[in-house]
Amino acid sequence: MKTLWGLWLCLGSLAGLLSGPRGTEGSLLPISRSSSSSSSSSSSSSSPPGGWSSDVVRCVFLARGPPRGAPRGAPGKTVLSAFYVPAADKKVYEEGLQEYLLQLGAPPQELQVVCAAAAAANLAAVSCQPCLYTEASQDRRHTRHGQVLGVLLLQCLQGAFSSSSRMQHSHYHPICYPDERDSSSSSSSSSSSSSSSKVA
Repeated sequence: MKTLWGLWLCLGSLAGLLSGPRGTEGSLLPISRSSSSSSSSSSSSSSPPGGWSSDVVRCVFLARGPPRGAPRGAPGKTVLSAFYVPAADKKVYEEGLQEYLLQLGAPPQELQVVCAAAAAANLAAVSCQPCLYTEASQDRRHTRHGQVLGVLLLQCLQGAFSSSSRMQHSHYHPICYPDERDSSSSSSSSSSSSSSSKVA
């Protein structure tokens, strides 16, 4: 749990880069829970077409070293956590993490973020636990941060929450931490899809 919380804080710091240097950090919005009715309606109206989605990427934190239980000295990397972000933010998380670690004086090769296209067929059912977001006003002078529990991925990406609404013409940057079951199923599905495409 400590590791996951640390990763959340790290992502929050990276998300701050998206708001711009002129942003004024606002207070954290209360945790809210989306109603199931709005979730189902959003799912049916926002389901992406089949194939690959160019708007969403699935990212993973990779730590240097083998997973627990592996033979001592075994090479490899451990997947710590997975999350979804808009494809437009991919570069910030992949490259921004390395810069952030350097600022902390930590070796950048110890931890990295790797993102890949997400299979659109799996996105409609993904639930975010939680959905974190940073939203800056159009002039980037005002910034607010929020977190919402129990919303679908597409709601998180669009900011379509039952308890709050987005600012007009704002710069919105969400992060979805999927339910563990959604994360594992998406991971296996993505790997099988990518392997089949390579063969083709």
